[in-house]
Amino acid sequence: MFGNPRFRFPSFHEIQQIVNGYVSSQLSRVNPVILLEYAFGKSQYLLNMLDLENFDIKAFLDRSIAKLTNVLQSNGKKFHTWEPYGNYNKTQLKKENDYVLIIPNHSMFQEPYKNLILNGAKMVLLSGKEFMKSFQDKFPSDRYINYSEHCDYFELKN
Repeated sequence: MFGNPRFRFPSFHEIQQIVNGYVSSQLSRVNPVILLEYAFGKSQYLLNMLDLENFDIKAFLDRSIAKLTNVLQSNGKKFHTWEPYGNYNKTQLKKENDYVLIIPNHSMFQEPYKNLILNGAKMVLLSGKEFMKSFQDKFPSDRYINYSEHCDYFELKN
């Protein structure tokens, strides 16, 4: 894959604009948003790229993401305000449509997240693999955003 100009990834700033634009448009339609990402690293980047103050919403983290985020916070890393998903149950969240939930990719097939998706939550999957049809078939989503913090062709070339 390296050296192939086809695999160009947007900048962090571009991804931030895309994610916040999508979240804003879905929340204005009263659709909560579930962001799918790896538990360590990308989920924390994602939490900090959300424009939570302008949305006036809650950000919830899956248990595994919350544990890792707590460890990072205890070591001085700053994050936007968030709550562990475990503070709520799916019945409460079905009534509330003003939240963003960050979960690992594979969790979309498990309860309670599967139920939230069936009840109208919109999914956004961020991955460097989003361009592969086999990946999209394995992880169906409402929106795919090509995201990787790895070097792309143009960064390697310079």
